[in-house]
Amino acid sequence: MSKSRGNQIDPIVEQSALLSDELNNNVITPAESDLLRYVLLRLPLLTFDGTYSREMARKMINTELVNWIGNLLSRITSESLNPEQSIIQINRKQVDDMFHDDNSDMEFFDNLDNISHHFDKFWWYEAQPHRAIEEVLRIIRQTNTFITRHSPWTEKELLKKQFILSVVSESLRICALLLQPVIPNLSIRLLHRLGIYYEGKKEQNQSNIINGARVLGENSGKFLRKIK
Repeated sequence: MSKSRGNQIDPIVEQSALLSDELNNNVITPAESDLLRYVLLRLPLLTFDGTYSREMARKMINTELVNWIGNLLSRITSESLNPEQSIIQINRKQVDDMFHDDNSDMEFFDNLDNISHHFDKFWWYEAQPHRAIEEVLRIIRQTNTFITRHSPWTEKELLKKQFILSVVSESLRICALLLQPVIPNLSIRLLHRLGIYYEGKKEQNQSNIINGARVLGENSGKFLRKIK
């Protein structure tokens, strides 16, 4: 896209066109309203004239938001894997004690500790939102690798399975908070499914912590449907 060449897009028109097959009575849901915003911030448009197409946008949305993030959320909140519909609350020392034998896990935890710093550097100081988003997606990919590596669906030890789900939940929580300026409605949807509620920047003191576990929020369906 290049304004000087006259080939820019109208975001209102493009958003409707991008979601043409998904619209119900021509109404765009709050979650769907985040999608074009995500794609445009995901591209290096502040630095270069970018290339945009609906096919590319749909592939990006389906791969990164639906498959990577949505499937992670679906996995740890499914009743088959998480029949208690809760996430135990653990600290970093407990995580290290459980997973210290695996160097890949420890590297992932260190990256998760530092993601906020890297995001702020690219978002605020270097004005490169696409690189900030890439840092979050790197953590999401590592989280997917983590849950695949440990396969909680076959784990016989209940405590370890609960730890795996807790680590993934914490990673999703951090990523959702960082992505709030990018996909505000989807971020809130993700956090609420995890049973996490914020008022401004402060997490509300919820009564849904029972016996050291946070009760999940209401299941309102898929995080996001694939767009065609």
